[in-house]
Amino acid sequence: ADDKTSPGAVRMYSTVQRSSPTQAPAFDREFTVGALPDMISPNQDCTMLAVANEGEGDMDSNNTLVDPVGSVTIIRNPTADAPDVWTVSFDALGSDAELMASGVHLPLPLGALEYWDDHSDIAADVDFSATRASYVPATNLEPEYLGWSADDTKIFVNLQENSAIITVSVPSGAWDGSSGPSATRIDALGLKDWSDAGGTAGIDLVKDGDCVLSHYAGWASLRSADAIQVVAVDGVDYILTANEGDDKEYGDYEEKWKAKDLLDADGTVGMSGATVDSDVLAA
Repeated sequence: ADDKTSPGAVRMYSTVQRSSPTQAPAFDREFTVGALPDMISPNQDCTMLAVANEGEGDMDSNNTLVDPVGSVTIIRNPTADAPDVWTVSFDALGSDAELMASGVHLPLPLGALEYWDDHSDIAADVDFSATRASYVPATNLEPEYLGWSADDTKIFVNLQENSAIITVSVPSGAWDGSSGPSATRIDALGLKDWSDAGGTAGIDLVKDGDCVLSHYAGWASLRSADAIQVVAVDGVDYILTANEGDDKEYGDYEEKWKAKDLLDADGTVGMSGATVDSDVLAA
């Protein structure tokens, strides 16, 4: 695509044969998929391709946020004369309130878009109006990586910025409007506990050039996995995650805040209109 918010493409090429190593790969065909395809994975016998369409937003030249939905595209029998190309929508997975209640992290839900656009200190420098007008929760859901179940009936889709995994069901029969692949559930990865009871060696939070691991009571963080790997052991699928951590940044908007920039010792919050719970200060 000419820009990262428009539909992307998967292009298929012929392979180089050992018998003719000097013959360059040749373009064969192209499939249209969702915005910003980030990862592609074949199933066990290579009869299907799954594509993670991240749908990451972008600020245009007018500093206006354009944010497409995240999705997954499945291409079945890609070498056939008429392959099946099916894009799985995430619209049925829940509202902002339902997703957040289940532990799914939403970097910019509709209420946050309104705050930053109309009430924050950077309101004059960002324009989220177009995204607000067309908003659906799926604009916050951004597939980063995916993997197939051992029996090819499911795709596990990792959402790094949401610290969650979506399960997509892939039926074996004919695909039509009511029986094609669908997103059946979304599961939050939960918070990583950095206290003594969290089961870790600790974390280094002090910027001093040394690496000293310590535990902190009440301190937790999002896992925000990047790559995942699905492995089967004794007939059970397990998902291994590489927990990189990540955050959103659009123009002058930044999701991450340093504690020293957000909260003064007297409880003053460095965010326009924000307040802090007295229990936080007491702790």
